[in-house]
Amino acid sequence: MKKLLVLVLGLAACGGNPASPDRETQIPRVDGTYQGPLTTFRVDGVNYPGVSMRITVAQAGSQVTINGAFLVQGETFPIPAITGTLSATGTLSEGPTSGDFGECGLGSNGYASLTFSGSSAVFTLNANTQWCGAMSLSGTLRK
Repeated sequence: MKKLLVLVLGLAACGGNPASPDRETQIPRVDGTYQGPLTTFRVDGVNYPGVSMRITVAQAGSQVTINGAFLVQGETFPIPAITGTLSATGTLSEGPTSGDFGECGLGSNGYASLTFSGSSAVFTLNANTQWCGAMSLSGTLRK
């Protein structure tokens, strides 16, 4: 019983809120995988319902790298990696972004924004793609 109590107390001491800030820098910890439905997915002015997204966030201090993809009618489309500096308020804004959007070709003149709060991330991405045209997506993703 004593060993179990020590183990539970030890785990509680090591835990913490995943979005709690680093004590030295006050930068929130946001690393992990987030996913969920997109509230907006527009390509060349046409809205597409039923699109979901999954991102993986790697973090080293205030530096974060986001890799991800969105899922449309059973097909996965990657987004280019987004790398930037996370603010103490949990916001990352990066632009212009460019890179490979899979079957949509190369993207340019893009802008990405993420705001992390607790176990959720509000994600917005706008870009002009080579074959799909202007793309705009946004949604709240959860860990």
